[in-house]
Amino acid sequence: MNVGRAELATLRLLMVAVGLSAVVSMLVGVLVADPSGRAGVPSWQPALTGGAYAVLVLVAAAAPWSSARVVRAGAGIGVAAYAIGMFSFAPATGLVSGGGTVPWSMTSIGVVALATVVAGGERLGWAVIASWSVMIAVYRVMLGGYSLNGFVNDAQAMMSAGILCVIGASVLRAAVELDAATDRAADAVSREATERGRLAARARAAAFVHDEVLAALRGAADALPLTADAVRRQALRATGIVDAGDGETDWLADLRAAAIRADARVDVSVAPDALTVEDDVAHALVTASRQALDNSIRHAGASRRHLRVAVDAEGARVEIGDDGSGFDPAAVAADRLGIALSIVGVMRAVSGGDAMLRSTPGHGTSVLLTWRPPLPVPDSGDRSRGAVRVRMTAVAGLFLIAQTFIAAAAAIGSTWPLASAVTLAGLVAAAEVIRRAPRSTLSVVRASVTAALLWVVVAAALVATPAPITYGTGWFLPAAGFVLVFVALRGRPMIAVGGAAAMLLVLAADAAVRGGAPVQLISAGVRTAVVVGLGATAAFALARLRRSTIAVADKALQVARRRAWDAAVQRELDIHAHEVDRFARPLLERVARGESLDHADRALARAVEGRLRDGYRAGRLLSEAMIDAAMSARIRGVDVVLLDDAGDAIPGDTDLPSITDWMSVELARAERKFVGRLLPADRPHRAQALVDGRPSTFGG
Repeated sequence: MNVGRAELATLRLLMVAVGLSAVVSMLVGVLVADPSGRAGVPSWQPALTGGAYAVLVLVAAAAPWSSARVVRAGAGIGVAAYAIGMFSFAPATGLVSGGGTVPWSMTSIGVVALATVVAGGERLGWAVIASWSVMIAVYRVMLGGYSLNGFVNDAQAMMSAGILCVIGASVLRAAVELDAATDRAADAVSREATERGRLAARARAAAFVHDEVLAALRGAADALPLTADAVRRQALRATGIVDAGDGETDWLADLRAAAIRADARVDVSVAPDALTVEDDVAHALVTASRQALDNSIRHAGASRRHLRVAVDAEGARVEIGDDGSGFDPAAVAADRLGIALSIVGVMRAVSGGDAMLRSTPGHGTSVLLTWRPPLPVPDSGDRSRGAVRVRMTAVAGLFLIAQTFIAAAAAIGSTWPLASAVTLAGLVAAAEVIRRAPRSTLSVVRASVTAALLWVVVAAALVATPAPITYGTGWFLPAAGFVLVFVALRGRPMIAVGGAAAMLLVLAADAAVRGGAPVQLISAGVRTAVVVGLGATAAFALARLRRSTIAVADKALQVARRRAWDAAVQRELDIHAHEVDRFARPLLERVARGESLDHADRALARAVEGRLRDGYRAGRLLSEAMIDAAMSARIRGVDVVLLDDAGDAIPGDTDLPSITDWMSVELARAERKFVGRLLPADRPHRAQALVDGRPSTFGG
């Protein structure tokens, strides 16, 4: 099974959290946990549990450089070692009857639950929690039964394990969804890039044909004696460019060179945080700029020209202008390739590209090229956040049930039973503040109110609980920690950590007033800190996961786009190169050698020029029958224009042959001028033909 980048990063991060938790658990078990009353066991039995934690720590230390298989296998080995220690406890104590308690490290199941999720997933994690719950209950009974301390400790440990199981599984699921979203986005980008690459290549080829080949063919067809040398040089340039290919390197250098050749003033500005301009965009900017400069030289004459380039964090902007005589853009024929394809078409063929031309007679001309890339963001971020929220809601229900039972148990035998009920009500009220939040991320005010309310509840409970405070009577500390975990997972980890620190300060102040904190209360405080810390770590992990995965996805999408673009461009350019070779090269080579063309040759040159224009305007009309009909008509002197204006309204496969057959018949009737069009979707007919000024339509 392939593991995505986000999933691998999450596995590593969770394993590091497991290792840190294991270190804390070992330190608490050795330095803090109350050793009194423990059942006696041989030294090898606690060594098994310690060995399990040591394995988890070692695997966590190597996790940042390990593969997913190694991380999972290492976590599984640690969990297996813990299970062996758990099951060996009974024979190690020789249990038949007796008294005592199980070691504290065996009740620290949260670390093992999170490691199990890393090793085998959420279901295995819940299976381990369930098995542990049964085993620990059996041990408690066989060692003399449950006390309040044992019951509260085990219940809170089970809650910790359940929360960590849900957190780990939710984070992993979010990572898997983000990897899948990245793959889907890459596929979509690949398809988009293929289509845009094809269109861009068509625009590039159109620009080349317009600039060189069509000019040479038109000159050959006209055969004017005064322009014979110029036509021959044009033909030499056209054949040379066909052979040379595209050798562009740095696009800014290419723009400078083009501006220098056009005697234009150059101003280039690149911001420190400028986006990287991809190859397809760079080529479009250079191609369109060259065409704009060429148009200025041809039509604006000896005017002053400028080229301004600005690249920043939002994209790129190129302005080409002159102070020449200007013109009326509305008066330019729609079939003029210089503006429609070589400038506007080239820019709009790349994602985020556009071009705008401004000109007024007597006031010069300005061409503005812009590129503002859309940001590819995977679409599963909201889903992953929603999944965490739904699953944590289920855990919140379990939390409410467990804490109710714990509060009831603590109230039994208490000198003030109402204190447990009031404390539970305060904890539920704090949790309710979170539950009623309208958005996925808590507001700072709501999160702060929750933390403050928890602080008040814990402080009041500490004052109301008689000394010495134990695991059982101090049940509210881990419970408050669980509420702070919910605060962290709703987007406010720093407030959660601050709330936990404030509660621990209250605990320290209470201990100072009473003359020292009991060992069990210190252990409860440490457990609270660990649970909140892991919850905050998970919240940071989710946020970091979304940010890093978007960055990874962006790189993956760029690679996918570039590969698809390159493949589509190459295919399309190969097609156009073949067409130029097939139709234009023989005539161009003859003209380049200085051969004279007869009437039939000139008619063929006009026909070839029209055929090449069709390749960039006729689109879906170019069936073999239509190509032959158009060539025949042009050779006999008919001016043929074929246009695909249907846009996204693509006729069905059954319609196109019928349309082209009908149009071929209409074309055969033309004597002077023929215009055939596929019509836009909002028109009542599918196609239109204008034969020597007489209109006819197809479909309706």
